[in-house]
Amino acid sequence: MTQQLERTVRDVAASAEGQRSAQRVRDRARGVGVTHPAGRKKGRFRALARLRSQLAKAGHRGPTMRGWTGPGGGRAGWLEAPTEWVTTSKQAPGLWPWVIGQAPPPIGTPVGTHMEHGYTVCADPIAWFVAGLINAPTAFVLGRMGLGKSSLIRHIMAFVGDYGVLPIVMSDTRPEYGGVIKAMGGVVIELGPGQKHMNVLDPGPAADYLSALAERGEDDLVTELLALIRSQRLNALKGLLEIATKEAISSRQSNILAKALDVLDEDFDGVPVLGDMRALIESRDERLRTVVGDRGSDDRYDERVEELLSALGTIDVGGIFGDTFGRQTDERPPLDAPFCFDVSRIDQNDTALMGCVQFLSWTQAVQVLAASKYLADAGVLPKRRYLMIGDELYRALRALPLIVHRVDNLIRMIRALGSGLLLCTHTMNDLNLDGPDGPLTKIAWGFVERSDMCFMGGLSRNEMGNLKTVWDMSDKEQDDVTGWSDMGSVNPDTGAREEPPGRAKFLLKLGRSPGIPFRGVIADIEKEVIDTNSDWESLRDQLLGRKEAA
Repeated sequence: MTQQLERTVRDVAASAEGQRSAQRVRDRARGVGVTHPAGRKKGRFRALARLRSQLAKAGHRGPTMRGWTGPGGGRAGWLEAPTEWVTTSKQAPGLWPWVIGQAPPPIGTPVGTHMEHGYTVCADPIAWFVAGLINAPTAFVLGRMGLGKSSLIRHIMAFVGDYGVLPIVMSDTRPEYGGVIKAMGGVVIELGPGQKHMNVLDPGPAADYLSALAERGEDDLVTELLALIRSQRLNALKGLLEIATKEAISSRQSNILAKALDVLDEDFDGVPVLGDMRALIESRDERLRTVVGDRGSDDRYDERVEELLSALGTIDVGGIFGDTFGRQTDERPPLDAPFCFDVSRIDQNDTALMGCVQFLSWTQAVQVLAASKYLADAGVLPKRRYLMIGDELYRALRALPLIVHRVDNLIRMIRALGSGLLLCTHTMNDLNLDGPDGPLTKIAWGFVERSDMCFMGGLSRNEMGNLKTVWDMSDKEQDDVTGWSDMGSVNPDTGAREEPPGRAKFLLKLGRSPGIPFRGVIADIEKEVIDTNSDWESLRDQLLGRKEAA
């Protein structure tokens, strides 16, 4: 009641003609029938203050949910509950029409135009993380082959490079990314039989700075880097052996490898290779006997290391992989430029070799991130940011399903390494490693779930896995994604191939918010270095030329 009285006083007192009416309201509030002269401004609201004081003395502390209590307070004796209504999802938009995602902020890579509203859609994991729009700089790209996944990734790579982020393509299997990397002034490292070699025992780029750090008195940092390098080399060696032999490394074998690596670092002048490690183990060095547990018997020693030596021979020179991993590294990835591991020369049917090369290239890419972070924190190098690209993820996972744990760890630690991560595969079925309810499948499907940003291209309904539940996809969004998976047709009159309906179309999902459908746009200058069908151009021109001549 007091609030209403104050509003009445202010409204009436606002006009010069209402001064006398305002005074009557104040007198009525005081219970006085005397009318004061108009224009009296001093003490205009003393009556209201006096009324509040009297109410407080009477025990009225303030209005309740039903109003002021006490005589004249106007307290409501009955509160009617608001009416609740139940409606269908088709009728509800009429009352709450906000069923389309809001326009994303113009931050990051301009990836295309909104398919319904026409405005430019900007998004990439680095820029959105820096702007605080997502919690981690990770993204996932899904879609059938030939619908533009790689074009979208290359477009993002080129744009983030413009604001200082260095793209790292961990394995290029077709190839698709080498042209963009070279155009950005980066390095393409070709791997495979007859190509450049990868020494699994190579300490990585951080080793080049150890002497400089020691001269500066950074003893603690040197010790920390040496421990990091040892751990990285040991994990790379164990992972390579597990992929090649398709068997887990036992604890005793792990201890032998770790001790042999330490002995090589103490005695060997330079960077050892697998042949040096095999020779050391075969020599029955006294420092290895305790770890082997031979109890002073040469025969027992030979028996205990025989299986390990056989596994090392598998990946060494003369093994099933040739000299890919048994020679010195020909070219280390740089710390200050984009780079790409080109593995397109490897036979696509050789899943073991492809899995080993992919695993080791991913390991070396992480070595670059770790070395850059440690050296930047020490003030030796400027701080740099990277965007790691992991395309054709299913190849590495199928070569050794246990790699799923390593990828899972990479996703969890990527933010601490100062890098973004962009993973890509065709469908959710690629991540089905041991059945829909298997533990490895749940971890692999978690890659997509833990990515704060997901670009969905054309997928059939049986290829979507748990996408519709993880990302809360509406029926409209599911219909769009499945409709984009249809194949293109051929014009019977001209022989020209019509584009598939889902070419360059994606649905950008952020958590459970409504998705943003957009169509990617590629500049002409990009098409010169990103056409993955260039090998078919001559045959296409020949066939179309014959059709026109006829």
